Amino acid sequence: MNSDQICNQSNGNEQQQQQQQQQQQMYNSPTDLINSVDSIRLKLTDDWKLLSSIYDLLVDEKAFCTASHEWNEKIVQFEQPKELKKLIDLKIDENKSLTMPEIEKICRQIIKYSISELCGYVHGDGIFSPGGSISNMYGLVLARYRRHPNIKTGGMFGLPPLVLFTSQESHYSLKKAAHWLGFGMNNCIEVATNERGQMSIEDLESKILDIKAEGRVPFFVNATAGTTVLGAFDDFEKVANICEKYNLWLHVDACLGGSALFCYKYRQLLKGLHRSNSFSWNPHKSMGAPLQCSLFITRELELLPQCNSLAVDYLFQQDKFYDISYDTGNKSIQCGRKVDAFKLWLMLKARGYGSFGHLLDYALDISKIFVNKLKQRKDHGFRLVLDEFQYTNVCFWYIPKHLRNLEETEEWNNQLYEVAPKVKELMIREGTLMLGYCPLQYRNVGNFFRMVFTCFPIINDSELDFILDEIERLAEQCHKHTSNGFV
Repeated sequence: MNSDQICNQSNGNEQQQQQQQQQQQMYNSPTDLINSVDSIRLKLTDDWKLLSSIYDLLVDEKAFCTASHEWNEKIVQFEQPKELKKLIDLKIDENKSLTMPEIEKICRQIIKYSISELCGYVHGDGIFSPGGSISNMYGLVLARYRRHPNIKTGGMFGLPPLVLFTSQESHYSLKKAAHWLGFGMNNCIEVATNERGQMSIEDLESKILDIKAEGRVPFFVNATAGTTVLGAFDDFEKVANICEKYNLWLHVDACLGGSALFCYKYRQLLKGLHRSNSFSWNPHKSMGAPLQCSLFITRELELLPQCNSLAVDYLFQQDKFYDISYDTGNKSIQCGRKVDAFKLWLMLKARGYGSFGHLLDYALDISKIFVNKLKQRKDHGFRLVLDEFQYTNVCFWYIPKHLRNLEETEEWNNQLYEVAPKVKELMIREGTLMLGYCPLQYRNVGNFFRMVFTCFPIINDSELDFILDEIERLAEQCHKHTSNGFV
């Protein structure tokens, strides 16, 4: 898929809605979806067998040739990119998956022809980056270049302060990018959020007007698709309206929630994404791609090379004998880069992107089942931070027996906030479970557990019960071995 196709998956046109209805008819009951997910789960051992054989594939295809009798072997068989498209089936299908021998064949072809990147865009542009923080920085750099292209050569001297806006719940990388790129952290304005963690549109517009009145220049808004803690999705349609009204670049940090593009049941989470100027997405999060696998995609054609390229003829020669449009290095901030594109392409090629759509739907479904289990165990000390969550994040407290039915004073809260770190320590020491915790400091809310469901591992109902039982066991065990509660 190209960037235009990816963006427009969230656009909700008539043809797409018909396709979604057809898919939902295929899986019109929870049992159908679970059976589909179980079939993937049962095949995971085959995946590990293939991964364990990669070294042997490299040896068989003579990718090393370290022995002297192999020095005359041809390590790479060069083919022009247009010929490679004929030799290797690059198309990614929705529901077609491959057998292990077919996947092995593709791996051998990749080794043979030594392809470095297989990501084409019909409209717009994109690049793989070394993580979501850098992807978000790409968005800032492009937005700045579009507004003030002379900054590339002359710097930011003499310009009024450029200001970016992002929500209280957004990733810290935006504020760090403001520092690294010379905007200054005081010019990264935090926008208030509602009780679900979504950006307040009213506060956004108010702060844009305040900044303009001060003589500073708003130029960039970062919306979030899946905040780190609560998994909140901003209202992209409403944020886009504000950005269009004030001529601001709209970037969406979809590092966590961007994988919802593949969902059938929950794709509406990304409604309005197509109106953004750029977005970042990390398949190594919800989809479970190997670290690292991060994309930056923009709808602005040719802006990446215009902004980032230099005349580096000793590396990016313009007179090569093949199509130099496949040389993407000059539009990157990096020089040496990994072949991150191959991970995502092989995953989607091997399983079909429809399989990941069903896995993501299942992850969201199982997270809602987990929420219901927490509600059912209210009398056993479990309490949700929110009544419901938009994505696969589920945040909750466990209230130990000695803290129940007491007045919930500040001291009581302080003791409750010690529970999650202590239980996490016991989890690590005993090795039975690994679960994160975090606070929401801007809300004056202390530590709670944060469970995030992903495509892998594929968790079933009984495992949810084990998780809750284990938290309860460890918390009570911790209290039993301390003389004064959680200290």
